[in-house]
Amino acid sequence: MYKIVILLILIYSPLTFANDNIKKFKIEGISLGDSAIDHFPGRDIVNNINHKYNRLNDKYHVSDIFQHHSFKKFDMVSLIIQSESEEVLFPINGMSGLIYYEKNIKDCYVEKENIINELQSIFKDAKIEDPKILVHPDDPSGQSHYEETKLYFDWGFARVTCYDMAKHINLDDALLIDIFYNEVDDWLQKTFQQNA
Repeated sequence: MYKIVILLILIYSPLTFANDNIKKFKIEGISLGDSAIDHFPGRDIVNNINHKYNRLNDKYHVSDIFQHHSFKKFDMVSLIIQSESEEVLFPINGMSGLIYYEKNIKDCYVEKENIINELQSIFKDAKIEDPKILVHPDDPSGQSHYEETKLYFDWGFARVTCYDMAKHINLDDALLIDIFYNEVDDWLQKTFQQNA
C-alpha cells in the first residue's frame, strides 16, 4: 500500500505538473523538452547553428531556423539545444520565435498581449514584471524603442518584446518571444557578458 502511495506522489508531484504545463506552450508546435529532430531534419538543425553562441562552451547550441515551410505564424524560430542528454536526443531547453511586422507596430502589441495572456493562463504562478519601454541600443538617434514584458517561473523565464524601429534604421518592426529553462538563461547571460 505504501509503495502505491509513494508512486502516486512521485507521479503527481509539482514537478510533473510543471512539465505538463511546459508542454502546453508551443511555438510552431514546438515545446520545451521536445527533441529537436522530432521537428526538423538533422541537416536543417546543423546547417543553421549560430556559432556566435558557442564561444562559452559546447553545452548548448543555438539553431536559427528561418522561414521554414512548416511555419504558419513565425518568421524565425531559434532552438537552444542541449548537446548531451541521457533522456531525450537533442532536447530543446530554450526557444525563441520572431514575427516581422513591416512597420505595423499596432499588430505587434496585440500579439504581444495575446502571448502574455496565454503564458499567464498556462503558468498561473508566474511572476510578471510591468512592461518596460526602452531605447533600442542599435539606434544612436534614440528614435527606435522596444517594449518588453518579463515573466518568471520556478523553472525558467520568458520575455515578450515588441520592437518599434525608426524608418532610418531600415529594420522592420518585430515581435520576439523567448522562453528558457533557468540553466539556459544563465548560459546566455554568461555568453553575452563574454562577448561584450
